[in-house]
Amino acid sequence: MGSRERAASNEGGFTLIESSIALGVIFTVLVGLLGALTAGTRGLITGRQRSAGLALANEVMEGARALNYGDVGHDFDSDPTLATDPLITGTALNLMYNGEPLAASAIDAGPSGGTTTNPLFPFSPHKFTSQREQTTYTTFVYVTTVSPATGDAYKRITATVSWSPAQYATSVKTVTLSSFLFAAEEPPDPKIVGTGEADAGTLRITGSLLGISLSDAALTLPYVSGGIDSGFVKSAKGLARSGSSEINLLLGLGSIFDPALAQADSDNDSGTAPPDTDQEGPVNAAAGSIGAAPALTLNLGTGSAQAQATARSCWLCYPSDPQVGDDDRLPYFYGRGTGPNGVSLDFVAGTVLGKLLSFATSPAAMATVDRDDDPSNNQRVTSGATVTFPALDVLPLTAGPANYSGMVKVDAASASVLAEAGPGVSNPTVSGAAVNVRYWNGGGYTIVPITPGTASSTSISSVSISSGLATVSVSGSITSTPAVTDVTSSGGVVTAASAGLTNWLYIDLDVRITTLLGVELADFNLHFDYGRLAATAVYEPIA
Repeated sequence: MGSRERAASNEGGFTLIESSIALGVIFTVLVGLLGALTAGTRGLITGRQRSAGLALANEVMEGARALNYGDVGHDFDSDPTLATDPLITGTALNLMYNGEPLAASAIDAGPSGGTTTNPLFPFSPHKFTSQREQTTYTTFVYVTTVSPATGDAYKRITATVSWSPAQYATSVKTVTLSSFLFAAEEPPDPKIVGTGEADAGTLRITGSLLGISLSDAALTLPYVSGGIDSGFVKSAKGLARSGSSEINLLLGLGSIFDPALAQADSDNDSGTAPPDTDQEGPVNAAAGSIGAAPALTLNLGTGSAQAQATARSCWLCYPSDPQVGDDDRLPYFYGRGTGPNGVSLDFVAGTVLGKLLSFATSPAAMATVDRDDDPSNNQRVTSGATVTFPALDVLPLTAGPANYSGMVKVDAASASVLAEAGPGVSNPTVSGAAVNVRYWNGGGYTIVPITPGTASSTSISSVSISSGLATVSVSGSITSTPAVTDVTSSGGVVTAASAGLTNWLYIDLDVRITTLLGVELADFNLHFDYGRLAATAVYEPIA
């Protein structure tokens, strides 16, 4: 009995005060959670209303992008909401919003101009309402004309959307979007593109000379490249480079003779660089000598480079500068590279002294690309490229046969390409006077006539020449390649034309020099390439 009494005395529960405190704590927590829920609901509703307002404003912007530039605007005589808007000032056709004149539309809203079913909606009426999820949204649309100090006028579209009921007065209840609209009209001219490239070629030597392994000894002759684009934004650009040279040895030794370089870039977009007329040069390269003495020495004369580019060919606007080309205020490019003004590539191999190559005056490369309009307002483009070369002597020796003055001798030469596109132009052409190339046959010279653009190939049989106490053995070839022209016409108008000459004349010589006892002093290949010419012209009429 005593144990049961003690167990009963340990039984108990919450008192009334304890229960009241617990309920108070729970109530306090629930009140706090209710406040958080209310704030979250407020933010959710405000966000949904704002998103709906932005969507309505974006619909206005998309509607403007879907119309022609002239159709975007207001109908002043059919929209009754214009007169009741306190933000619009002025009268009749001279209404203003925010300091800018309202723009009129080319579309007549008609008798229904005050409703959302007229053909000019959402620009007439400029004020309208719409219902989204029990919220009424009011949209105001303003199309104004902006007239900058320079350049063409454009339109500003402003859409302001407010809503009611706005659930919470302290929240944002208005959104505004604004965008610009520009008149993207068809270019006034057809697309006219032309390019011209003139590469006067290279001389390369590989092999060995007096035990020196030549990685690559090169003489690079003048180069010019340029073009114009006479489409919506007219531009002209290009570059010109004088002759240069480089001698590399496999041991990592070598020397370089830097060229003169001129570049020009222009367009008629006055709002951005580059300028509408740009020119550089003549830039000069000094004379000098480089080599791997005593085996090989290259003496070079001076060179120059000049480039001129204009989107409006107004050289008379710059009277202090060289005036090359025309002044018809249409795109034009001119480039010219010259030099070296005289070359002497001297070599020594034992008792054999001579020149691998020599010429006395300067080769040149030129390119011109010109947009013209004839008296009948026919637009056209003419692209041309030209290279000229002085007389050339390959492998003349100090001591040799009495009538020997070089293994190969080439007369002064020139070649040109021309391509035109547009109404009334001629077909592309490749031209150049025939030039005589002579090679030593052991007792005299054999003449090989070369016409630029006509393919030919002549082999030079191995011939031995006594020079001092050594023998010079030479074999090789003289090759010319054919011209390539192409023309495309549509409706009697030349729409694309091209003319090109690639490696139009090149000379390959394999040279071996040995002593009378058969000891090899030199074994190298000499390759002289007269370069590349290319001209293209494209005319794309307005559809």
